[in-house]
Amino acid sequence: MKNAVPQNALGTRASSRLTTICAVYLVFLLLPVSLFADDVYTVEDLLKTKAVTTAEISPNGDLIAFTVLAPRAADDKPGAAYNNLYLVSTQGGEPKSFVTGKLSVSEIAWSPDGASIAFLTKRGDKSKTQVWVIPVSGGEAEQITHSETSVLGFHWHPSGNKIAYIATTPKSAREEALKEKGYGFIFYEENLKHRNLHMVDLKSGDTEQLTEGVTVWTFVFSPDGAKIAASMTEKNLIDYRYAFRKIHLLDLGSKKLRQLTDNPGKLGNFKFSPDGKTMAYAAALTQSDNNVSQAYVIDVSGGAAKNLTEQNFRGHITWVGWKDNGTIVYRGPRRRAHHHQSGQADGRQRRHT
Repeated sequence: MKNAVPQNALGTRASSRLTTICAVYLVFLLLPVSLFADDVYTVEDLLKTKAVTTAEISPNGDLIAFTVLAPRAADDKPGAAYNNLYLVSTQGGEPKSFVTGKLSVSEIAWSPDGASIAFLTKRGDKSKTQVWVIPVSGGEAEQITHSETSVLGFHWHPSGNKIAYIATTPKSAREEALKEKGYGFIFYEENLKHRNLHMVDLKSGDTEQLTEGVTVWTFVFSPDGAKIAASMTEKNLIDYRYAFRKIHLLDLGSKKLRQLTDNPGKLGNFKFSPDGKTMAYAAALTQSDNNVSQAYVIDVSGGAAKNLTEQNFRGHITWVGWKDNGTIVYRGPRRRAHHHQSGQADGRQRRHT
């Protein structure tokens, strides 16, 4: 077929569809029987209704880790719903409770070898959100990070031996002392704290702060784990996150940080090519563009970015990924349907529904 795509070409797309299908199946599996037995959806039914919030397929495709949102009981103390972790085979069967109870789990991520699952949670009313890891074979979850402030996001290192995470700079001793005395003043856009990047070694427990003086919003590892690409701004402000993020590269060996892109306006997702030599990213066309709309590539060693978006593309490109080292795959609306496009180095485009 002229525009056929190899089965593994759109692995991310297939994985996304499978995850969606699994999530829908799990929602129906978790619905209380009373919803089908009665004609009226009651308040009691509402308090029993559970919903799948996230689902991640294991690296080998055998298991799905998913979180389930469970409302608090009527006699429970006030607070947000609980979000628990479960496992189920991709072949079907009963879900297995994994991390459950009166707690909330988020940001689930499989280790590269599929032997463990990392997630964010906090245990205790006054504790901070931390990264925890639990082996798939069973056993207790282990707290991996011991950040003074809550962990905001994390990724496994490709080796599986480390985890990088983002956490805000803690308050100084003076600020804490003043707070204890009742001087909890907030100076608008002045007493800002940066979001810093850290790395923890899972074997030794040693933690290293990788950035300082800049705010890190999102990041990804290079395939070989030697570099981190991160979206950064000079201030921790919502307007900066929305409209002024640039991609920077951090060499983990030399600890040198350099700016890679000079995109005007908004920045979407970004991803290394399989060989780690090129970066694909979604970004706005101009500073006045109201959304991410274009697909770009840039050599990791530097140089000018190339816009691969076809001229007069009707819509906004919302995500980019890689088919292989020479072809990116991107997604955008067209005629009220979502299609995947592939853009090649020579500018040729192909549409894949």
